[in-house]
Amino acid sequence: MHPIITILFICCSFCASFGQTTLPSTFTKKLKCAALEFLEPTEARLKKVTADEHEIFPADAILKFKKEKIEIRIKVDLLTNDLPYGNIPHIEAIRTASNVASNADDSVVVVHQISEAQLGAFDADWGAVYFFKPKSFVADYDHCKQISLFKKGKALVTILYLFNDENINLEQFGDLVAFVN
Repeated sequence: MHPIITILFICCSFCASFGQTTLPSTFTKKLKCAALEFLEPTEARLKKVTADEHEIFPADAILKFKKEKIEIRIKVDLLTNDLPYGNIPHIEAIRTASNVASNADDSVVVVHQISEAQLGAFDADWGAVYFFKPKSFVADYDHCKQISLFKKGKALVTILYLFNDENINLEQFGDLVAFVN
């Protein structure tokens, strides 16, 4: 093979692998078991991916975006006998929101049910979006958007978007997960 072609091939291979994110192995295993696809954000620059065993919200993956000053925590609860409300996602989702949300007297939790049409994009059976201020010991951010998605027989996925700037465009991070058939 010609040396220039070899060098170009190596450079292209390096550049292609450089942009890909390495996910925690436990997270990728849960994605596979739940028939979930992880859709990495393309518009924002992902700085770091880790996992966390926080007592209130043990995240399977934490995505950190330094420039945008946002942190996204993802938790996948596979439907097993260990989940007390496994087939009642409404209870588990509101339990998570109430555990993560601030308990201050003036705090508010806003809930929006995701419509059937919007659920189709995720191939989910149920979903809800919550907005609130998180407890300071859970996350040092001013705002939280929680998305909970449920697929019967598969999993309940909870995504926390933690940020300070209330005018941030969360759409640039796209739909992070979707169930696949």
